[in-house]
Amino acid sequence: MQRRPKTAGCAIIILMFAGAFAMRMYRIDQPLLDFHPIRQYRTAILARVYYYQGTESVPQWKKELLAAYKSRIPLLEPPIGEIVTAGIWRIAGGEYLWLPKIVSCVYWLVGGIFLYLIACRLISPSAACFSILFYLFWPYNIFISRSIQPEAMLVMLYLCSVFLILRYYDRPTIPGLILAALVAGCAVLIKPYIIFPIYAAFISLGIFKQGLTGFVMSPKPMLFVIISLLPGGVYYGHSFLASEYLGRRSQMQFVPTLLLTGRF
Repeated sequence: MQRRPKTAGCAIIILMFAGAFAMRMYRIDQPLLDFHPIRQYRTAILARVYYYQGTESVPQWKKELLAAYKSRIPLLEPPIGEIVTAGIWRIAGGEYLWLPKIVSCVYWLVGGIFLYLIACRLISPSAACFSILFYLFWPYNIFISRSIQPEAMLVMLYLCSVFLILRYYDRPTIPGLILAALVAGCAVLIKPYIIFPIYAAFISLGIFKQGLTGFVMSPKPMLFVIISLLPGGVYYGHSFLASEYLGRRSQMQFVPTLLLTGRF
């Protein structure tokens, strides 16, 4: 059962989120050199490609030049953030690198709301305040949440999926299960490795609530697995077949055989 904070607690939470947002706005318009600059500029260039493709005033030669550049860059994840950035630039009327930074910060802060709700359900509002204090103000988190990379969106979707999993086990319904699986599937689509903590939450809570036999015999876990794997499975399955680079990269980043070695 979720426990609600008192009025003073609500005021502290609001102040923490406001302070975290203000801290992230400091020099937000500076070049993308504070965190993984190569990756950030790669994202910015891809966003420019999508921005130019949908802007009639851009000369054709610029579109062709960037299209040629895009063909030489293998896509690591689906370019969701780049497409969103291009749309924001189109609305704003120009390429402002601080706009996707702000969007990334908002993703991170929304993730903090879900973290707070999770901690309230599992522990207490006081513990939840400490959780989001660490989440919002740990220096590494400040830098990565200002970065125009997919991590902030990933963390938001991951925390949202865990919250929905908790809510599903409190009130087990098929719509609740499908919603949790869909959000988990969106997180897996952004970065596949997030599947491990999501499934850890779903399986551990299922065994805790239903027992090992009840969890294994229920068809609902299989429904969750199918829905959550479908978007990422389709995208990355097609990408691996179309790109040798992604296959080599995945083999370098995910080596499960290391789990069988004593040194690891």
